This record gives sequence, C-alpha cells and structure tokens, in this order.
Amino acid sequence: AKQAAKTVLDTLNPKDNVGVVAFSDYASGPGGCYSQSLAEATEENIAALKEFVERLAPEGFTNYQAALQLAFKQIEAKSTANQTAGNRYKVILFLTDGEPTGSASDIMQTIYDRNSRLGFSVVILTYGMHIDSSGTAANILNDMALQNYQSYGIQSSGSSPAGKSDIVSSDQDIRLQMGSYYAFFEPDIEVIEPVITVPYYDAFGLGLVTTVAIPVYVGSGSERRLAGVVGVDVTLADLVEDVTYFRRGELSYAFV
Repeated sequence: AKQAAKTVLDTLNPKDNVGVVAFSDYASGPGGCYSQSLAEATEENIAALKEFVERLAPEGFTNYQAALQLAFKQIEAKSTANQTAGNRYKVILFLTDGEPTGSASDIMQTIYDRNSRLGFSVVILTYGMHIDSSGTAANILNDMALQNYQSYGIQSSGSSPAGKSDIVSSDQDIRLQMGSYYAFFEPDIEVIEPVITVPYYDAFGLGLVTTVAIPVYVGSGSERRLAGVVGVDVTLADLVEDVTYFRRGELSYAFV
C-alpha cells in the first residue's frame, strides 16, 4: 500500500495539487500546512509526503468517515484559496483494507454534505485491498465511488460525477491500479500532437530536461487501441544552445 501511494505521488507534476490522509480510528495528515490544505506537487512537497507515507504503520480500525472529512477539508481549503482550482479535476483516491467503523448511511451523508459544498465536483475512486469482493466493505466502496445517495434515502440536489471501485488482492495489483488512476479521466479521443512535459531534474545528472512524447496506436476501427508511448528527453541546455546560436537581428529575436 505504501508503494501504491508513492507511485501515485510520482505521477504528479508541479501544476498539480495533492494531499495525503492516513486513517485508522481517526484521520491525520503529515502535519502543519500539509494537513490543512492541498500542496503544490513540487519536488520538495512530494518528498515530504513520501516521508509521511513511509512512517505509517498499521493500527486500529478503519474510520472511513473521518478520512473523507479531512480529505474534503483539504480540497475545499485549496479551492477557496485558489480560484483557478475550479478548472481542475478534483479526485479522492480512497484506499482501505478494512470494514468501515461507521454506518454506510453516515458515510454517504458525509460525502453528500461535503461534495455539495464544492458543487458536486469531486470524483471518488475507491480501492479495496484484501477484502471480500461481496462483503460490506466492497459494497460501500462501490456506493462511495458511484456517489449512490438514493440507496441511503439521501435526496441529491445536484449531479454527482460517478467514479469507479476496484477490489484487488495483491500489493502489485494495487500499485498498478492506483498508479494508473489518470486513465479514468482520459477523453475517448486519440492524441496526435506531441506532449511536452514541465522541465524536471534528470535522475542521471543531465540537469533540467523535458520529455517530448507521443502515443502510438495500432489496429483500425473498433480494434484500434493504444499500444504505447514513444518519447525522448531533451536537456534545457541543448535547447538554450540552439536558440543562442542565432544572432539577433534588428527586427527579430529568438525564444524557447
């Protein structure tokens, strides 16, 4: 589970906002500002969140309601502070290996109350680890993901976005499922233009680099599918060198 959380953190870039909530009998965050609001996914913040995840140890029960309250609190705090956050996907990745301590109706009421304050904009993706796929936990995780309020007598005044629920049986599976959460938000269209990433520090000492990538599709018609991605890393030093090679004329200039 720790590796799954770290894998999710590794998918983020500085344009993203992120928070981590741990829960047992109660819910808690890493402390300080990290517990009060989402943080920008900078290298420093990601390292701090990973350190928090690494220190976690299993204990107590699984208080779903407390975890959801704190997660929504962090999202709401960031949305209030940053008005541009309204244009972003808002998502809670909820991972548990236990039965809820509270009633299912109380859990669903918490989701409804908190999500309604955010205009029903939060998607919930749930992941059950080592739990019975036909048990109580699996059922409530599915209802949480679908935000199925009607089954609990809650009359919704807005349209809630449906997420999805996955039940997995191994550490490797949970890492794969959670690490590919972003696929849920991909539009059902082909990307034909190259994607250029935000610059980042190369792990092998090349300095700041950017990755230029483009997807590769195979097949045709209904059989057409994504086969993989081809990409190349370009150092910023090389880009700057190419630009500065050109002499600036009286009516021209070069830029990256």
